[in-house]
Amino acid sequence: MLSSTLIRTKLYRPPTTRDVVGRPELYESLEQGRGRSLTLISAPAGYGKTTLVSHWLESHPGPSAWVSLDETENDPRMLLSYVVAAVRTIFPEACRETQVQLESHMSVPLADTAACLCNELDDCETDFVLVFDDYHRIHNPAVHDVVIGCLLEHKPRPLHLVLISRTDPPLALATLRAHHMMNEVRSNDLEFTERESGIFLRQATGRSISDPAVARVYRQVEGWAVGLRLTALALRHQQDPEAFLNGFGGDLQQVRGYLLDEVVSQQPPNVRDWMRRT
Repeated sequence: MLSSTLIRTKLYRPPTTRDVVGRPELYESLEQGRGRSLTLISAPAGYGKTTLVSHWLESHPGPSAWVSLDETENDPRMLLSYVVAAVRTIFPEACRETQVQLESHMSVPLADTAACLCNELDDCETDFVLVFDDYHRIHNPAVHDVVIGCLLEHKPRPLHLVLISRTDPPLALATLRAHHMMNEVRSNDLEFTERESGIFLRQATGRSISDPAVARVYRQVEGWAVGLRLTALALRHQQDPEAFLNGFGGDLQQVRGYLLDEVVSQQPPNVRDWMRRT
């Protein structure tokens, strides 16, 4: 049963939209990575990281659990509570002892509770994927070193961990690479091709858009998923999409708004101040 202190909707995998573009090569890469300890999806805002993983899990059936992170999960025990709740969405009886330790009034060392979680996840009867979305929100070294570190160093056999982040997490990534324990998807992998850009724009707008017009958009947004999305939104209000795209310069008001909301506002105060001054 979900604790009253946990938000149920943070355990829901985000739904995909009807205009999502299938990306079979990336899905195949994610499938091949299941045999490794970790898949890291690392790219700046707006590259379609969450959409990619959500649609992969939707189109490749199998047990999976999801946790959308925010600043609250910098408390390692809160994060562990969400992990237990997420895993119980697929294995309702899992992680009983871990839950007991988390609810105990006695102070159980964090490393002991993390080790207990690893053991109980190892008892799960079926391979499954556990996704942490927005992992860049985690800044507490105890989460990286003790909780995630334990899951990677002492990997439960059924578990494949997926971290979605705007920045590389402070984990032993070089070691994971050297031991072939990590699968990586980065911004250059996530960029739409010109063909995929055309498919998306036509699906999202329901309009016929010429190949030269698609090429102009592609040169401006360089495969950036949110740039394509915002272009599609702008096209819906144009009487003549081709004429609009003929003069397309990529300087849409929506793009500026997105950058302010999703990129600039996420920077530390000193970085925002530096950006304003420059």
